[in-house]
Order: sequence, then C-alpha cells, then structure tokens
Amino acid sequence: MSAAPGGSQASSHRSAQREGTPVVATEIHSRAVASLSIEDLHVGYGRREVLHGATLPLLHPAHIVALLGPNGSGKSTLLKAVAGLLPSTGTLQLGDTDLRSLKLAERIARVAYLPQSLPTGARLTVLETLLASLRAAGGGRADDVVRAQTVLARLGCGELAMQTLNALSGGQRQLVGLAQALVRDPQALLLDEPLAALDLRHQLRTMRLLREVAAERRIAILVVLHDLNVALRHCDGVVLLKEGRVLAAGSPADAINPAAIAAVYGVQARVEACSRGTLQVLVDDEAAM
Repeated sequence: MSAAPGGSQASSHRSAQREGTPVVATEIHSRAVASLSIEDLHVGYGRREVLHGATLPLLHPAHIVALLGPNGSGKSTLLKAVAGLLPSTGTLQLGDTDLRSLKLAERIARVAYLPQSLPTGARLTVLETLLASLRAAGGGRADDVVRAQTVLARLGCGELAMQTLNALSGGQRQLVGLAQALVRDPQALLLDEPLAALDLRHQLRTMRLLREVAAERRIAILVVLHDLNVALRHCDGVVLLKEGRVLAAGSPADAINPAAIAAVYGVQARVEACSRGTLQVLVDDEAAM
C-alpha cells in the first residue's frame, strides 16, 4: 500500500483545527502494533458460498483500506468473518496471532467491528453504551468516563452523552457506533459503511478523524465504502470486490481506473484530477455488455 497521506500528526491536527473539528488529546495505550493478514478467505451462508478465496494485500498499521464493490459483492460478509461473526476458512492473522485462536472477549478487545446499522430500541444513554463497550473489551478502568467523553468530543457529538439511543437520529447512532468502536483502542478496526447515514460535513469529519486515529494509535482500518471519490481522497489502499472475488487491489490511484470500474460496476467512467489536483471519478454511462 502507498504511504499514508496527510503528513504528520501535528499537520493533521492543524488541518482539523482550521476546519473546526474538535481536537482533544487522546491517551495512546501501550499495546502491540500489528498488521492484519487476510488470505484465501472462504465464507458462506449455509451451502451458499459468498467469498471465494479472497486474499487482500497486508493491512499495515496506520493505514486505511477501503473495501469497494457493488451490492452483494461480499464486502459486509468479509468484515463479519474477520470479526468472528461468521465461520470461515483461510488465514485471519493479526500480527503473530491467529484470530480464530482467541476467546471472544480477547477478539473483541483486539478487533472492533461497526455494523451497518445499530439497534434503535435501547434505552441506555450514549455514555452508558460506551462504558458497556469498554467493559466488553476488558475495560473497567478509573478513567473510562474520560476516555468515552474524549472520543465523543472528537466526533463532534459530545452533547449526546446523556441522551438515550432511542432518541437519536440514524446519523447520530452511526456516530455513536463509531465512538463505541474507537473507545476500545483496538489493534484493527472494521467499519461497514460508516458514512451511509451522515451528511457531507460529518462524512468529511469522520474520515479525517479516522486518519488521525489510524496515525496516532497505529491501527489498521478496513472500511466498506460506496463512494469511490472518498476512497481516492482519504484511503491508503483499496480492494475491489465483485461476486465474492477480489478483482483489483492496491493504491487508490492505481486500482481505481476506468477498466477496473467497468469490470466491477458495469459503468464507463473517467478518473481525472480536479483543479486542486485531487483525483475524482466521473461516471459517463453504463458499460457495453
């Protein structure tokens, strides 16, 4: 994968301050830094196999890699398998550790997973849900409340701490779910469409925060996205899936190209630099079948 964009941590913080993003000092806990290896992954539901031997490039610490592809291509299935929610065969390795060898609590502590949607009926407050997330991951420290409030502040939703989950909008629940994942300080972070319910401002803020967190805590982040332009701008690497197979992988600038877009999505598209030099995808038409 290419080197992480965005410069140093200090530069990232200065950029966030210019954009009005709350920047709060975060304790970086002492724990191992590890790459995530996913090789020859086979996953299915009953007799129907969804992933057919998917192998991803090694996910390095401090890198963000986007999983891209049309609906039904196996993106969510892949995340669930890595999180331990679906049985699978193949290699799932975090550093020197076989993820399948871990007990559930140990796996939750090392690999945090955020699904597409969160339950709406819970009457716990936002702060209580974050504290519960810490306990599930082996927390229970004296500074847990401060850690939870810090993460909420960095997401720009500190005012939600005492509200109940059932009183939140879909976008607010998505931010709270992200806070639950981040507060655990995992070694790897799996995010399934974390931008889906967010407005443009919060999408930008969330991706910038993920960049800061990846750099600060040296964690590998695997995120399902639908917007190719977000992946081009904010990610270190991309993996394009179609029908349960990896069709392209590498740096965004290399892997997101007209041929790959046509093969994966069935559309004719151009990848061009805008006036600021940022690559962007422009879709012209459906691809000829």
